[in-house]
Amino acid sequence: MDPGRLDRLMRLQSPSETPDSAGQLPGTYTTVGTLYARVLMRSGIEQATAAGEASIGRCSVRIYRRSGVTAKMRLLDGATAYNILFVPPVSADPVYMDLPCEVVNAVS
Repeated sequence: MDPGRLDRLMRLQSPSETPDSAGQLPGTYTTVGTLYARVLMRSGIEQATAAGEASIGRCSVRIYRRSGVTAKMRLLDGATAYNILFVPPVSADPVYMDLPCEVVNAVS
């Protein structure tokens, strides 16, 4: 992956930690930052889910290294959400973070 081509502007989002009136976490996200990224698709499958069919892809998303990124977060590129699966240690690369992600899109 060419590190000079961070060509997508994405939103880094964290899950809401504030429970609703019933005491449940609402499943919403809050944007904590905007950053440039590059997505490299690795693999993909289609499978049946309770809501119908969905395509599931695994990819790596490269961003400039920043503190506070966790595996609970996601990156949002338009309507496409990339769920972060793992955050590599700083020693792996002091400048960039290659985040393994899963993207799930409903199939129309």
